[in-house]
Amino acid sequence: CWPWPVKIYTLGRFSLAVDGEAVGEAGRLPPKPVELLQALIALGGRQIAIPILIEILWPEAESKGGRGAFESNLSRLRRLLAHDDALLVEGGRLTLNPTLCWVDVWSFERLLRRLQAALRGILPTDCVTLIAQTEKLRHLYQGEFLYREGCRPGALSLQERLRTRLVNTLIEVGGCLEAARHWDRAAKL
Repeated sequence: CWPWPVKIYTLGRFSLAVDGEAVGEAGRLPPKPVELLQALIALGGRQIAIPILIEILWPEAESKGGRGAFESNLSRLRRLLAHDDALLVEGGRLTLNPTLCWVDVWSFERLLRRLQAALRGILPTDCVTLIAQTEKLRHLYQGEFLYREGCRPGALSLQERLRTRLVNTLIEVGGCLEAARHWDRAAKL
């Protein structure tokens, strides 16, 4: 569904663009709807049980109070994203609609999987393709997941997992480049 009407950047910084326009500065966005969006993404963004989100974001709230806070902030987040169907609620689970929303961390993980498949020989590749994919990967990775946002629920495990996978993949790419005698590229990487 390119171009996606909603773009969410989470690697290194948090920013949001809706219909090609930046939506406020990270510090000026309403905090709880943004925290809801960030927690949803940190948990994978798809089919996340609403009670889990409530427990993470409103741990002190009683069951009905937590549900009310969730509903209120979901409504505010939908207004912020300017597309009601950007967030789907189905069977007590919340999903960030992948047909309307582009998330940098999702693109990063897809590219990382493709690069790892190429390194393992599952996908045919050559050094030029390997270098191009690695550059795209490095371009997407602007820093750790929600690094500038401080400690967010679920963010630390995702930060660590992404960083570890990136480092290990770059080491493997460097080894392949060395084996192909692309010394300068390997050293630069």
